[in-house]
Amino acid sequence: MQHSTFLKIRLWMAGLAIFSSCAFGQSSNETPVLSQMVINAEDHKIIFERITMPATKAEAVRQPAGEIDYSEPQLLRKSLSLSCTVFNHEFSEVRWRDASGGEYVIWSSIDFTLFTGRHAGCFVNGGVLYGLYLGLGEAAMDVAAAPLARFHALTAPAGMASWYAIVKQPKSPSSEAYAGINALHLYYDANKAAIIAEHDQVKASNAARISYDTAHPPEKQDTLIRFWPIQSVLHGVSRPATDNNKED
Repeated sequence: MQHSTFLKIRLWMAGLAIFSSCAFGQSSNETPVLSQMVINAEDHKIIFERITMPATKAEAVRQPAGEIDYSEPQLLRKSLSLSCTVFNHEFSEVRWRDASGGEYVIWSSIDFTLFTGRHAGCFVNGGVLYGLYLGLGEAAMDVAAAPLARFHALTAPAGMASWYAIVKQPKSPSSEAYAGINALHLYYDANKAAIIAEHDQVKASNAARISYDTAHPPEKQDTLIRFWPIQSVLHGVSRPATDNNKED
């Protein structure tokens, strides 16, 4: 690697600017290469190419977007930030705080790991667009047994597809504290089949991608570094004589 170190010093002393350091299989033919140096690393090559300064490209002018139709009713936007622990995909402990800092904890019959894909970021219910932000984790089986037994002992409310039990709340809960969680349960009930189908599709796609990547590990690509010399604004300007450079 002595050549590499020497080249780096040369680049620094000459005031060269590296403008690109990317993985390419081969050099581009758009810009002529003045000189080239190749360093063989353990599993790939590092290619240094000296080129002429590329011409500055004019930026494309963006066309104005079409007019927005303000006659359409606008959805009210709200955020719903939840911290969730899923127990064996049978129920979820959901935690959040209201605007005054009050803490709320429920046990929900919904498996919150199902909220993936387009159902993970936002949902609409009752004319409100909720931005859904989930902090999600799964409880280990050695600590899930006792909570699961307690959850199974609860009685589900009659006539409700999904439901939840209040575990903790402030002495005087906010009137709006459960608006978002109620909307989420209603949204889940109305779209349960689609939510489960998309979750299964995402899970299968991820498994297939992992299997393919394991069987076909990516090859290390060569690293191409292209550079050109930069001249100072004072380059070629004659300097007036001073007392320091006059001969006695």
